[in-house]
Amino acid sequence: MRNLLVTAFVVSISSVALAGPGRGEGRVRVRVPAATYRVRVAPPVVREEVRIAAPSGRHIWVPGYWGWNRHRYYWVPGRWALPPRGYRVWIGPRWVNEGGFFVFYPGYWSVAEGPAVPVYDEEEIYVDSEPPPVRVEVQPVAPSPSHIWIAGRWGWSGGRYVWVPGRWEPARAGFHWDVGRWDRDDRRWRWRPGRWVRD
Repeated sequence: MRNLLVTAFVVSISSVALAGPGRGEGRVRVRVPAATYRVRVAPPVVREEVRIAAPSGRHIWVPGYWGWNRHRYYWVPGRWALPPRGYRVWIGPRWVNEGGFFVFYPGYWSVAEGPAVPVYDEEEIYVDSEPPPVRVEVQPVAPSPSHIWIAGRWGWSGGRYVWVPGRWEPARAGFHWDVGRWDRDDRRWRWRPGRWVRD
């Protein structure tokens, strides 16, 4: 059996104060977990999951991922979850290849990406590195015929790209969704936020 070299880290938490996403919600703190494990063997390919219908419009899909139990990888299935009050999006856990080790960073709830209301007022962002290729997503069943699918995208949070999953949004009469995008701007990449535009 292959020998595995594993290093466990004590999870440390850094908190960043950010404005709350909605009116009257005040300010919340984003707790970004530090790396927890370093493993020599790469995790298996992420499993494709079938999403059941969301229990409500407030639920957010938390995709499944490969965890580590100190001896081997195990699959943690995806689920629908209600965000804690004041938070907007789930930043999924990830395994990152760092110098030949696969380092695990736990997932967390964030207010840094995506709005709590249909009108997007995100600021433009400039980044030096090119965003990764867009992920292929499996769309869950629409909550109603009047919802539109807003595809997932790469956001920028904590000095790195993070995947913001796609979601269903209620359509707005007289408006269409202008998709957000990363554009090359001289030597940097510029994020142009998605927004509702009047027809």
